[in-house]
Amino acid sequence: IIAAVILVGRKIHPLWEIADKQTDRQNQLVRERLIGIRVIRAFNRDETECQKTNEATRKMVLNYVKANNRSGLITPVAMLVLNVTTLLIVYVGATRMQSGTGLSAADVVAVVQYVGLIMSGIMTLSWSLIFVPRVRVNVKRLSEILESESIPDATDLDKPALNGNVSFDNVSFAYADGSELVLSDVSFEVKAGEKVAIIGGTGSGKSTLVSLLLGFNKPTSGTLAFDGENVEGISGERLRTNVSAVLQKGTIFAGTLRENIGLWQDFTDEQIMEAVRDAQLEGFVSSHPEGLDFKLSQGGSNVSGGQKQRIQIARALLKKATIFLFDDSFSALDFMTESKIRTAIKDKLAPRTVFVVTQRVTGAMNSDKIIVMDNGKVVGIGKHEELLQNCSVYNEIFISQSGRSFL
Repeated sequence: IIAAVILVGRKIHPLWEIADKQTDRQNQLVRERLIGIRVIRAFNRDETECQKTNEATRKMVLNYVKANNRSGLITPVAMLVLNVTTLLIVYVGATRMQSGTGLSAADVVAVVQYVGLIMSGIMTLSWSLIFVPRVRVNVKRLSEILESESIPDATDLDKPALNGNVSFDNVSFAYADGSELVLSDVSFEVKAGEKVAIIGGTGSGKSTLVSLLLGFNKPTSGTLAFDGENVEGISGERLRTNVSAVLQKGTIFAGTLRENIGLWQDFTDEQIMEAVRDAQLEGFVSSHPEGLDFKLSQGGSNVSGGQKQRIQIARALLKKATIFLFDDSFSALDFMTESKIRTAIKDKLAPRTVFVVTQRVTGAMNSDKIIVMDNGKVVGIGKHEELLQNCSVYNEIFISQSGRSFL
């Protein structure tokens, strides 16, 4: 029986692994389908997506059924061994009784009962052993989570707030699953209170730069420093306490407008409304009888793209920070609204360091410093007029957006 258990266990272990992977695949497809349901319907791909989900489900069920069927072989094998053993005992006992050894029928029945008890224990043990492959698969999956690198507790939260000085010294970065550098030898310095624009084409590394400034990733090489202190010695919690950001792919939570802007912190309505006015969201709030108690759906499905961006801008302005990051945060706004918000930001955040990631020259030209990026490298630093003369990439962006050449 033990031999049968070991043999079956080796056969079903890969089946459990495949079944679990297909379960993950099924969950992933369903989740993506729910998130991208409008895109799927817009391109009439419902049937294709259903087929993908059905295929994952079919493979999952097939492997689960195979594993369970093979596990079920243990019971008939054990019963066969028990019955054959019982027959042998009865046969041997009858033979010995006829030969006059003094063995009685009661002795034979007693032995049969003892063997039955022993076989019952062996069958229970075999069923426990047959689940070992399943347990091994689950332990492996749990170990991937438990053995992953955890975020250490912050021990520097009692240190003074950052002033806003930022420096990149030959910083390069590559994602863990990629071999190519996303950023290469990036160097620049920003003084506290400066308003800096980061401009470049799609895939130039702008958002990766933002992830480094937020401490979501650490440089692969080079030095990123805040107020002269290497980011390696600053905990992520302390860094993000001093940084407020509007991310390119921000999130709107299911809840009230007040909860989304204040993120369930103890802000007064006056403080929230001040941020609402700076983000040019006052008209939206006043247009609803509920005001700040207006209910937002998950993902902000009941508001427009521009309104979602303004909610996130108000959220960022409400935070007391020394460094502010705006990662392509005005792309869904009309030029008039963007201009008003920029004016409000300039006045409200005057003493603070501000990074604005943009693809629009109009959003960068009035900055104290413009950093031009291309293919993960800094190809130009300066003011608008300087870059038009000495940076070909910036000049190309200017011509493509304005329709005229500086020269």
